[in-house]
This record gives sequence, C-alpha cells and structure tokens, in this order.
Amino acid sequence: MLDFHKIESLRLFCIISACVFLLLHSSCKRECDYVPVSVLGVRFYTITNNNEVPKSIDSLYAYSVGLEDSVLYDWNRNVNAIRLPLSPYVDSSSFVLMLNEFHDTLKLFYQRQLYFVSEECGFSMNFIIDSIYSTYHKIDSISIIQPSVQAINEEHIRIFF
Repeated sequence: MLDFHKIESLRLFCIISACVFLLLHSSCKRECDYVPVSVLGVRFYTITNNNEVPKSIDSLYAYSVGLEDSVLYDWNRNVNAIRLPLSPYVDSSSFVLMLNEFHDTLKLFYQRQLYFVSEECGFSMNFIIDSIYSTYHKIDSISIIQPSVQAINEEHIRIFF
C-alpha cells in the first residue's frame, strides 16, 4: 500500500531542493575580467653609438587614415610610446603621425585571428604583423619586435628617428 504522506513529503523535498539549487546557481554570476582589446604597442628610439636609445617626441599628433576626426594623440608632449588600434575588419591599418612639423604615414599589414576567450567574455581579435611600410620624412626605420599582437601592454614595433 502506498503511503501518501511519504509520497507528498518526497515530492515537497524534490521541489524545495530544485528551488534551492536554482537559487544558488543563479546567484553565482560569472563575469568577464579579460580586456578583449589588442592594440599595437609602439616605442620610439634613436641610434646613438650603435645603441638603441629610447627617444621622446616633443609633440605628437596621430590619427587613423580614414578616421581623421578620431584623433588618437592630440599634440601630446614628451611621448616615448603610443598604442595604435588595429582594425578587426580588414587586414591593414594606416596611421598618420605628425611629429612637430613633419608628417609620416604608417601602413601595417597583418593577419587577423579570432580568439575565443570564454563563454562570459566572448571573442577577441588577435593580430600577426606581416609588414610595415612608412614614409620617411622624420622616421629613419621601423623594426618589428613582437609580431603577435595579443595584449595591451607590449612593445610590438620600434620606430627609429
């Protein structure tokens, strides 16, 4: 014979357990603590006695070609490093650097790699620099130090004056 009190107690226990599980599980929100931005780190140098010496630019104005109204650096003073955002939509980005009275243009070619960070953070775009071309009004040369652009605080290229 079935004991209805036991069945009812078991049913009530299952409902309460399911509610407690859902309540505890839903209160544990997972958050993304990853900054999904990869930017190109550029440092300025000069060659002195065959040594690479960090150099500060007196006054720097920089913008992305095609986005002239989006100024990246607005006549910043004593700049020795900059961060340039690479386009996640195409395989190249161009920038104009105005160094005091001189203007130089950088054109970077790269490969884009979509990277899955996590369920909470989604995807991020990493880049592999293939080549860099420049005008040479003030710039002497450019060196790729770290072709893989995956983090925000790394030095990827060096520009020599």
